[in-house]
Amino acid sequence: MRNRGSRSQTIQETRPPPEDRTEAKKLRRTRFGCCLWLLVAVIAIYVAIPFLVRYSSRIQSALIYVNFIKIPLFRNISNPAEFGLQKTRQFVLFHDDGCEVTVWQILPNTYWSSDNLSSTEDYIRTFSDGAPIVLYLHGNTGTRATPHRVETYKYLAGEKGYHVITFDYRGYGDSLCYPSETGMMEDARLVWKWIQQNAPDSKLYTWGHSLGSAAATYLAKELCQS
Repeated sequence: MRNRGSRSQTIQETRPPPEDRTEAKKLRRTRFGCCLWLLVAVIAIYVAIPFLVRYSSRIQSALIYVNFIKIPLFRNISNPAEFGLQKTRQFVLFHDDGCEVTVWQILPNTYWSSDNLSSTEDYIRTFSDGAPIVLYLHGNTGTRATPHRVETYKYLAGEKGYHVITFDYRGYGDSLCYPSETGMMEDARLVWKWIQQNAPDSKLYTWGHSLGSAAATYLAKELCQS
């Protein structure tokens, strides 16, 4: 009898007090409520995203152009030498509506050791050497200084000996305004007109990468029709 009583006494002592059991139940209900609200929020976001994309042109543009990702980060893209580009100058072309397009003119390797290139006119005169010009139109995300694009410029100018003209569309890099399909085409046309004005006798190639292939194709179509 004593053993039973002792065992019963031991079991009774290990049970939590009633108030502790009440707190545990409250904690379980709180956790369940938080998980339920989290699940509802996830479902709501999942359902809302298609509607936002469908009816918000700004979100659609952001997903297509991804111009808000500025690659490379924390670098001065106004200084081509910072990316190992030799004999490269930067200039800005202006649209009538106030939009700006920032351009890089990268000279071929035959000029890399030259010390006679100190002015805009000096750079323009290099077009008379007969070397082809590559107009490079980059894709979405990043800027004209994104690493894999810079490597392409180095190959074209250094290995092939081409003049390279590249730029950031409006809304990319340090070019002003917001990107759009029409704006991209206008930017490509603006840079092409600049090349035609300054190198009318040079052979011109357009190189479009990813999204830039659309602008390159549009520009090629215009050239064939003109």
